[in-house]
Amino acid sequence: MNKQRTHRETDRNDGPPRLYSVAHMPRVDAHVHLGDSGDARRFQGAMTRAGIALGINLSPSREMIAGTANAGRRTKTRILHAPGTYRIDKGLRWSRKDLESFKAAGCVGTKILCKYQSGLNRKAIVSKVKAQEQLGGLPLWVHVVDPPRPGFWQPGFWDRIHDAEKLIRDHPSLPVIMAHGFWLMIDDKGLDVLAGFFDRYSNLNVDLSAVFQWWDPPQPSYDRLRDFMITYADRILYGTDATASHAKKRYYENTHRILETRGRRLNGFFPADSQTYIRGFGLPKETLNRIYWWNAARLIPRVAEALSELGWGASKERFHSLPAGLDMTITTGLTN
Repeated sequence: MNKQRTHRETDRNDGPPRLYSVAHMPRVDAHVHLGDSGDARRFQGAMTRAGIALGINLSPSREMIAGTANAGRRTKTRILHAPGTYRIDKGLRWSRKDLESFKAAGCVGTKILCKYQSGLNRKAIVSKVKAQEQLGGLPLWVHVVDPPRPGFWQPGFWDRIHDAEKLIRDHPSLPVIMAHGFWLMIDDKGLDVLAGFFDRYSNLNVDLSAVFQWWDPPQPSYDRLRDFMITYADRILYGTDATASHAKKRYYENTHRILETRGRRLNGFFPADSQTYIRGFGLPKETLNRIYWWNAARLIPRVAEALSELGWGASKERFHSLPAGLDMTITTGLTN
């Protein structure tokens, strides 16, 4: 890993203007799946108990998108939507006009799920990704491959990784959020590859959804992963891959303990992860602020505005200029 990159932790001009304590910082789950309004109601009802301020829904129905537009922009929204597509063999399901409609409706991005499907750089895909880049203001989530471990791994893992790399490289002004840590945060080799990608592509980011359970020993190495998250804290977004049925306080608390404490024998997010024994990283407050909320506020439309409406600021602009001594403790009761 390139140790010279540790300046990222302190020297970025767009770092958080105020470092919240663990008890008071907002947490944005940048990767959830809610398929209908009933899912959204159940999830939103659980968010307060789980200490989650906002959720980014990557599976909204068109009815949910329309509901966002009809509700208006200033309704203390707790769930923001980013439409997704799950088959790339026939191209993406949206046109440029759809992208404009998504943006006008208040959507905050789009997602491509291709796993091991090839063709991510076909003309039918690239033309619409380019349209999204030109439109501006909508990041793109991409999910390629699955974990390179027995039961998940398939031939072509690195081919699909480099397909995604080409997409990232060819669209430098499009913020790309690779889901599940790009599946490169679960062993030391992957961390080295991802560090190289981060150093080359300033538009690349990852979320942590469904990654926690892969951090049990011996891979990835504890110290290397902790150092990686501190070094590249401005490129990592908190996320879980939660559905309405997974929005439980104890599941979220598992991930919080992993990131915030030095606990041992910790479990991952999903119920099936109860036999993993992960050691907590006790990340610095500066790192936690970036991962939990600041990167989402920078990269994802409406997040800064929504957090402001919920009590963590006043506007996206004021996130850059809040007085250093301002007490921004939570007034909405969202955290424990």
